Amino acid sequence: MTLSDEPDEVDFHRESDKLKAFCTCRAGENRTYCKHRLNLLAGSKRNIVSGNASDVAVIQKWLSGTPLEATIAEYNNAEADVEAAKNALTAVKRELARVMHN
Repeated sequence: MTLSDEPDEVDFHRESDKLKAFCTCRAGENRTYCKHRLNLLAGSKRNIVSGNASDVAVIQKWLSGTPLEATIAEYNNAEADVEAAKNALTAVKRELARVMHN
């Protein structure tokens, strides 16, 4: 893994009913999923090193009513489904072990 001395920069632009997000990280540059953008959209101020943490509230207001908001909801639902599936698989593995040893 390569660490950079420079923090990643994330920019948001609201155009009509669309919110666009850009990040300078490798994933952002490749136009793929980027945790930096998603964390800010979720309201996290945790890793902000600039003086504009108050802008996170503005970003969340911009998000409201956009197609991106609906897609993030789908993402969160899919994440919850994956977690539920992992928990179910763990339970079945435990039951398999119990049944095989009884």
